[in-house]
Amino acid sequence: MSQEMPPKKEMLPMEVLEYMAKIGADLSRIATDNQAMLEEAKARGIPVDLSGSERVKKFAPMGEYESLLVKIKNELSWIGTEISQQGVLMTADDLAARLEKMKN
Repeated sequence: MSQEMPPKKEMLPMEVLEYMAKIGADLSRIATDNQAMLEEAKARGIPVDLSGSERVKKFAPMGEYESLLVKIKNELSWIGTEISQQGVLMTADDLAARLEKMKN
């Protein structure tokens, strides 16, 4: 007896971008946490060798995941180009001010 997956909810563009930002923040947090753990190991004199880690290699330049992440980053950047082409032109200062407003 197989269960059918519920249909995926159609997401608005803002919801998709919020979801991508959350995933990106999660990736950044996890990578930074792992760096902190390596620094702690170094400070305690605990030898940690990840040079043979297949997981690490997948994220290294030209690794399987690195190329996927670059593609994702480029696609997200193109969304900004699409927005600009529709008349939303912002300077770096404009963008910084809008991001600050979004925090509140």
